[in-house]
Amino acid sequence: MKPKPIYFFLAAAAAFAAYFVNKSVELPEPSPVAQPTPNGDGKVTQAEYGERWPFTVPEGIIDCVSRADVVLRVGEDVYAINGTARGKAKPGGEYKDLAQIWRDQTADVGGKVGIPGELMEKGLKICEAKAGT
Repeated sequence: MKPKPIYFFLAAAAAFAAYFVNKSVELPEPSPVAQPTPNGDGKVTQAEYGERWPFTVPEGIIDCVSRADVVLRVGEDVYAINGTARGKAKPGGEYKDLAQIWRDQTADVGGKVGIPGELMEKGLKICEAKAGT
């Protein structure tokens, strides 16, 4: 007795499904947000910037994620600093909105304290260093 063609089809479908089920249980790689900056070289503090310090928290770690997102890590929280990262800072997004910790200027000046250029440069240099590795 010859095997019926339907059995061949069912066996092939089962093998195909088993292959993709095994592929779907692979664990994803850890999020780059969870990785610390090497050597702690991104630490920034209110003490080093004085009145130019733009945040309401006393310190953080400036870092780069995904080769272009400059962020500030404060404990477990990650805040978007540059425009590339801010595009991902929305409810349910990858980063928290910087407005939550961005310090206001004095009442006579208004607005927010500007982010010092050297702070942003530090983040971009970390991006360059990570891209080169």
